[in-house]
Amino acid sequence: MVFLFFFLLSLAASFAKAQTTPITGGLSIQNNCQGETVYYWSIGGSVGPRHTIEYGHGYGEYFYVDPVSHGVTIALSKNPDGINNGSPVLNIQYNVDIEDGHQAVWYELVTVNGSPFEGHSVWLRGDSCPEIRWEEGVKLRDELRQCFVLAQPILYLC
Repeated sequence: MVFLFFFLLSLAASFAKAQTTPITGGLSIQNNCQGETVYYWSIGGSVGPRHTIEYGHGYGEYFYVDPVSHGVTIALSKNPDGINNGSPVLNIQYNVDIEDGHQAVWYELVTVNGSPFEGHSVWLRGDSCPEIRWEEGVKLRDELRQCFVLAQPILYLC
């Protein structure tokens, strides 16, 4: 239910991306990091606007196919300018595969410049999608996963 609320809030932002093709599945992010604000950017062929996710709140967006890059990165940082100043960033990278009858989204978690959630749990799960779980917020191995394109997984931070 919480996902649906945030999912609908992001609907306008997703449709505002005139150069993208929306898909009906999507991803939600839940910030459970007490006292922490998380900043979020959706990046394809260009960088989308920064969103703020306060503690106890979430944000979501539809999966989409970017016509330039064909893949999408959702960048998360505890620094309001984290994608530009070398701060640690957690990326959720995904690629929607709907060509030739495929109905899948491929996804993985990747850190850049360190792990912004080190010492805290990072957990991507839901809708029968194979989960990715980092108990200490640090990547231990490569974990490329595939899920049904209409799925609605949630990334839990902390």
